[in-house]
Amino acid sequence: MAFNFGTNEVANASGPIVGAGFLPPRTAGILVALSLAVGALTFSYAVMHTVGRRITALGPISAFSAQFGSAMSVSLANFFGLPVSSSQSIVGGVVGVGLLVGQGVDRRVILDILFGWVATPLTAISISYVLLRVIAFAGMV
Repeated sequence: MAFNFGTNEVANASGPIVGAGFLPPRTAGILVALSLAVGALTFSYAVMHTVGRRITALGPISAFSAQFGSAMSVSLANFFGLPVSSSQSIVGGVVGVGLLVGQGVDRRVILDILFGWVATPLTAISISYVLLRVIAFAGMV
């Protein structure tokens, strides 16, 4: 899954930079990969705790199954060039094994995650729209 996170999320994050012509693909990939590494080392602990402990109880076999299933689904999407969310994939894998093993899932945690999946793109859309309008108003576009 970590390999897929690198192939998928680095491409998603660097795509606009490369598409706009700011950087060549290799340079953008390296800079974004380093940025993702810094993010993983600094602010990822709360997310790790939520996915690894709060959704459902995981054992070694169920954790492997969730990771492997998620990795295969993201790999398949990457093969076809589809920009998918690795985070959504792993949450789906964890929920799947939690339901199958009978441990159940914490519905409140799932609702919080679903809210984030809706609120995050809407927030990004709003901020991007306002920022571009301000830049256009300033005559920079």
